[in-house]
Amino acid sequence: MDLSSQAVGPKIRWLRKNEPGVWARTRYLATTTTYLVHRLTGTLWIDHHTASHFMPLYNPHTRRWDERYAPGLASLNMLPQLGWSHERAGEVTREAAQATGLRAGTPVAVVKGDDHSDQPRAFSDAGRVPAD
Repeated sequence: MDLSSQAVGPKIRWLRKNEPGVWARTRYLATTTTYLVHRLTGTLWIDHHTASHFMPLYNPHTRRWDERYAPGLASLNMLPQLGWSHERAGEVTREAAQATGLRAGTPVAVVKGDDHSDQPRAFSDAGRVPAD
């Protein structure tokens, strides 16, 4: 397996080792678009292209999260569901509709993020986990 500078696995390992307080509060490992879809729908999704940067947790051959390297990095339960950008992630919830002005029930796609702005983030239930 080739890991590039974009591979998220080594960054997760660094976070666990160097920011234990942040890691302890981290519930999800996701991208900005995953977080936005979550806020709109209450579901966590990531597109396969973006997930491919989560090496070695993502297996591009099976197009699934791969348990082989998870024990040293993160539980696969911390990762979003996988989908294609044209697939439906869910619908705008009532809470999101009130906060955004969007109509409740509006379909929301899985979404493919921008490669520069959609870098992986650590999230707790309350939002982005700030550094200690």
